[in-house]
Amino acid sequence: MLSAFGADNRLPFEGASVSVLVWPRDLVDMSAKIKRPHLVISMTEHSNFHAKYPHNSQRVGLMPLHIDDIIGNDLSTYADRIISTEQADLIVERVLSSYALGVKLFVCQCEAGISRSAAVAQAIYERFNEPSPWFEEQFAPNQYILKMLRESFQRSIDLEVRHCFG
Repeated sequence: MLSAFGADNRLPFEGASVSVLVWPRDLVDMSAKIKRPHLVISMTEHSNFHAKYPHNSQRVGLMPLHIDDIIGNDLSTYADRIISTEQADLIVERVLSSYALGVKLFVCQCEAGISRSAAVAQAIYERFNEPSPWFEEQFAPNQYILKMLRESFQRSIDLEVRHCFG
């Protein structure tokens, strides 16, 4: 299997329920070597082209998203360029539907593989596993993206509970 830093036959972070990869753009070609079902969430700036992924019959989906890498204390001015509620909900919907189909590996990729992809990977990981400090120790997850995805996952749980208990 592949790690976040190269092909060394292991995943950087495997959980009981799901595993995640946090990749920079320059590892995209290695995705052809993944040998189990996976969903790719690929993020790039609004001003850039999406990464080109090689064919892999194990990939169940590729989500190319324009999400800018903006950090700081006052992100409200840039919120629509970072991640929208609709984008967060779309990511959550695809992750949950992929998981329901048996997908347990999620590849999260952005330009540097440090901020946006780490935030998405952390939110996915936390939805299915116990929270871990690994993401904060290894990367610098974008806190706004992480907040938006956590809120979207919570909305999906709330909807499921309302549906089950009316």
